[in-house]
Amino acid sequence: MTDMNVIGKPVNRIDGRDKVTGTAIYTADHGADHGLTGVLHAAIVHAQIAKGRIRSIDVARAETAPGVVRIFHHGRAPALRVPEANWNLFSGSKVAENFAPLQGRDVHYHGQIIAIVLAETIEQARFGARLVAVDYEREAHVHDPVDSAGVPLPTSVQPHGFYGEEAQSVRGDPAAAYAAAAHTHEAVYTTPIEHHNAMELHATTASWNGGELTLYEGSQWVNGVQSAVAQALDISPDSIRVVSRYIGGAFGGKGLPKMHASLVAAIAREVRRPVKLMMSREGCYIASGLRPKTIQTLRVAANDDGTLVSIQHDTINPTSEVDTFVEVCGYPGRYLYGCENHGVSHTVTPVNIANPVPMRAPGEGPGTYALESALDELAHKMELDPVELRVRNVSDTDLHVGLPYSANNLTDCHRIGAEAFGWSRRNADPGRTRDEQGWHVGYGVASSAYPVFQAPAHVQVAFLDDGTLEVRCAAHDIGTGTYTVFAQIAAERSGLPMSKIRVLLGDTALPRSPAAVGALTVCSSAPAIESAIDKAASELAEIAVASEGSALSGSDAAAVRFVEGRLSDAESGVGEAFEDVLRRADRDRVSANSEFAPGAYWTTHSMKTFGAQFAEVRIDPDTHEIRVARMTGVFDFGRVLNEKTARSQLRGGMVFGIGMALLEHSAYDHETGRMLGPNLAEYLVPSNADVPEIDIVMLDRPDTVVNGIGAKGVGEIGNTGAAAAIANAVFNATGKRIRDLPITIDKLLA
Repeated sequence: MTDMNVIGKPVNRIDGRDKVTGTAIYTADHGADHGLTGVLHAAIVHAQIAKGRIRSIDVARAETAPGVVRIFHHGRAPALRVPEANWNLFSGSKVAENFAPLQGRDVHYHGQIIAIVLAETIEQARFGARLVAVDYEREAHVHDPVDSAGVPLPTSVQPHGFYGEEAQSVRGDPAAAYAAAAHTHEAVYTTPIEHHNAMELHATTASWNGGELTLYEGSQWVNGVQSAVAQALDISPDSIRVVSRYIGGAFGGKGLPKMHASLVAAIAREVRRPVKLMMSREGCYIASGLRPKTIQTLRVAANDDGTLVSIQHDTINPTSEVDTFVEVCGYPGRYLYGCENHGVSHTVTPVNIANPVPMRAPGEGPGTYALESALDELAHKMELDPVELRVRNVSDTDLHVGLPYSANNLTDCHRIGAEAFGWSRRNADPGRTRDEQGWHVGYGVASSAYPVFQAPAHVQVAFLDDGTLEVRCAAHDIGTGTYTVFAQIAAERSGLPMSKIRVLLGDTALPRSPAAVGALTVCSSAPAIESAIDKAASELAEIAVASEGSALSGSDAAAVRFVEGRLSDAESGVGEAFEDVLRRADRDRVSANSEFAPGAYWTTHSMKTFGAQFAEVRIDPDTHEIRVARMTGVFDFGRVLNEKTARSQLRGGMVFGIGMALLEHSAYDHETGRMLGPNLAEYLVPSNADVPEIDIVMLDRPDTVVNGIGAKGVGEIGNTGAAAAIANAVFNATGKRIRDLPITIDKLLA
């Protein structure tokens, strides 16, 4: 459908001399200045009840408002069908919500999309949306997944699996081991609804050219969006091009395709003009997914020597009425420690909220908070150092799958972290340490863990006659440095300088890539980049040798240096640059494609990333104000490909943990079912003043079982364990254990 030579201006983000110019084009930027003319702007009318039916929609006033062109609702909307659910992150099309908007009168949650207003400007569209009058038939709504006694509602279910793994599991006999153990602890830990709060709002721009659709979409998965929209509109995926070159933050919230993208595409086809939807900030809160509340019951037990003998981790979370999402909090405990008796259960309850979606470190984020808090409480009861309890239970084998780890350096993470943090200065007696101003001081620790994920990835590379090497892949840079790291991998493999590497990403016209989720991008795509360069360079070498016996010269010879035996004099500087070889051979390029597919090593090893997090908090004894004074994180995720971008990701994850521990919380009004404070003025996220000195140590130990480059994912692990380390530090500072996040002044006072 698309000429690969006209994808767009090549992106070069890897020259250290580059300046921030503000020229990056995001989804909502596409308009007349970028080739789209006659764009109509869309505004959403959100349901103002939590459950019920629409009796009627009166659009008369809205239709006469200045600039309003069309209004769509359940009585007049293009037909959509929900794509078949498929969690395959390479070829699948699982949408964020198993529900097609504007297809009926039923309302399932406050914020549901019930109408779309089109106008010539965004201001006119939003004004028109405010004029749409809706009459509802209200029904009783539910928001809490449990009753007043903490028992799951009768509508609750226990899904067999999620994310391709079993959601319920037992090894050994956790109950019997718990009953017989010398030391036990049981408690309930809760986390609230949280929101992603990416700087870039959810946006979609759809433009048709005959039967071909171009969709500009803020997404972590252009291929998934392509598949989902094709199914929703019942058209061929080959007729759809999805572009998402730059993303202004995502954190999982843009990982699964949103049905509003299909709706915008269908509306644009009907009105025969490009249509742009940019959600409001409130709309992102009430209609674009969330991390669900969790209620986690932990029962942990150990022998006198500190050996864990039983862990039972039971989680309840709400999901929506229209889909099932499981916050798999029990997953990390299955592999983090070598406990012979381990049980996990996950229960979900349909309630009247927008469907939850993955949020940074889904499952592992809230799951490690509860597990690592429980272990801290167990260690305190045993009068055992919390670091020591953890390292005594590190195993070389993942007992959940019965396989050895490709690498498990969790013990070193704790030992190195304890030394760097000054853990030996910790007073084990809570509430006994004060600083020079009289504030309470507390130290806390927690383990971090996250699985290694890989998925098939395709890459195309090309040596071009302008002397550059181009890397093409539909993967994404979601602010994590993918452009830079891909260029580094290509430069290292080819021997070319970074200034001669061009990277193109985020477009379905490029070779297919998995979703940019689960920290899988680099460890999936890097092997394909290296293989494609090997193939292309081998062909380039053959051309050079066959062309009058010449050889590549100077630094350019490094492009094929590793092709042993092809160019015997490549190092000598004799011959010509590879672009000259291409021109003489009347070639504008030599290109090659490569595909990476996870190999048989997945059946021989368990692959995970590990870390240890340490936090110091200071608490005002009078006001109970909590300040995180400093944090230290030590992480093992294989080879460090770019220290700067990796450190940034880890620091960002730890800042997420500060928000989770102390600030972030969304709630609903129980009477009306409306979300309270759906804005950044009332939903608190960490600001610069909340973020302390953060010391990060990366072990940088390549894991070549995972791939030849030795790198594993780094995007998620920084968020795991951080909240628990802070919560444990609060206990050490005050002697008060707060098991309900976020930890706020009122809870400490209580």
